[in-house]
Amino acid sequence: MDTVSLSKKVVLAAVILTVLSGVSLAQLPGGVATPYLWYDAGELAYNVSTVLASDGEAVYDWDDRIGSTRVSRVVSAGGEIYFRAPSSSEAMNFNPTIHFDNTLYARFAEFNSDNVFGLTGDQSLTVFTVSESNLIPIGMPQGLFEVGVGNSSAFTVQLTHNNTVLKPAVTNGDVKTDRLGDVDVIQDTAHLVTASYESGNDTDFLAGSKLYQNGILTNGAAATTGTNGFNLNSTVFRIGRGGNNGNFQMRGYISEVIVYNAILSDSDRNKVESYLALKYGITLDNSGGGDAGDYTSSGSVLLWDASLNAAYHNDVAGIGTDNGSALTQTTSKSENLDTVVSIGSATDQATGEFLVWGNDNGSVSVAETTDKPATVDERLAREWKFQEAGGDVGNVTVGFDLAKQTALTDTGNAANYSLLVDSDGTFINATVVTSGRTFNGDVIEFTYNLDDATNAYFTLGYSTATFRRRVIIVESN
Repeated sequence: MDTVSLSKKVVLAAVILTVLSGVSLAQLPGGVATPYLWYDAGELAYNVSTVLASDGEAVYDWDDRIGSTRVSRVVSAGGEIYFRAPSSSEAMNFNPTIHFDNTLYARFAEFNSDNVFGLTGDQSLTVFTVSESNLIPIGMPQGLFEVGVGNSSAFTVQLTHNNTVLKPAVTNGDVKTDRLGDVDVIQDTAHLVTASYESGNDTDFLAGSKLYQNGILTNGAAATTGTNGFNLNSTVFRIGRGGNNGNFQMRGYISEVIVYNAILSDSDRNKVESYLALKYGITLDNSGGGDAGDYTSSGSVLLWDASLNAAYHNDVAGIGTDNGSALTQTTSKSENLDTVVSIGSATDQATGEFLVWGNDNGSVSVAETTDKPATVDERLAREWKFQEAGGDVGNVTVGFDLAKQTALTDTGNAANYSLLVDSDGTFINATVVTSGRTFNGDVIEFTYNLDDATNAYFTLGYSTATFRRRVIIVESN
């Protein structure tokens, strides 16, 4: 098996890349070796050849962070590719993304007869992609990444149409041999798809390929309609398209693409996926049990224990700083459609410190009226658990989006709400927090130190406001 190891030769190559590209050796995805290619929407997306794109501007060129391999915009029929800044409502968990506005047809593409990708033959590959589809047309797969000749020996990662839904897939060509994922892709929700092919299986692509969805192995149904072989011909390299069919275009967003020309170990793959999941608000799948769904830092520190927190492994998100991963996430929320909570603005978030949280998937439409402090009328039935690693991040701003729930009345008056924090998840004796409470649009915010040394759970409380009325009685003779 080809595994990534930093031999003297690889270290020397990485140092050369560092000098040429400006990427620090200490700042790699998950801190894992040196990827072959690394495209990050927050880095090197250009509106003009040397001018970085601003929010809403078209992206004409996208350079990778390792060796400055450039892919260039190709559009037609009204399609366009736009940059979305962290401040945009289209940002992915407060991080930049690239919007493939694909009403009909658009793609990033580099067609180069001089072999721009640089790898040929029976090559091991591991490709990580973060995407979000905002349109699921019937019968239209959506390409994420492709290298090779699209109708013969390509390596393609795409969201493949299956009846009325999309599923992730890895294929050796234009729907020649597919390995499909088991879980549907939800529209307007960020997804992490990892696909790999191990060399030595050039006569049986299915035997050599693996597919992971949000961190879990999802080698579902395989379909073969053509040759099952694999021999990489890298005269074509695309992001945002997969397959020769002009309709196989991405319709939505791609935030990051990372390519290794090797098979990563399970622990290293988890580090890369943890980096991407925390950055983009993606819940890693813990359905496999054990360490499946764990979030791990570049230094192998366990940031979120999916088994320990199994009852709260929903809408997982986190803030933290990991210099080994080039990750600085200061505000975060889950990108799932039902997310309610966002947390950020930590007053003491140092390198290596993280705060990660998830919820029990409790109701947001029916209030809890018994398990609550006496001074609170009712609370959200949904409860959140949090876990710190590496140190205390200090006071944070905890926000609840009232537009995402119907259990509690949205009065617009901050005095009606309180943050309830508790040590054991039974909220009858919870601490009632009112510090810093204020409205930011539909979001009620509080300022508090979520320190898991004393507390580990929180939720939102509601109390009916009490007003004093002065009654003047005028009596006449």
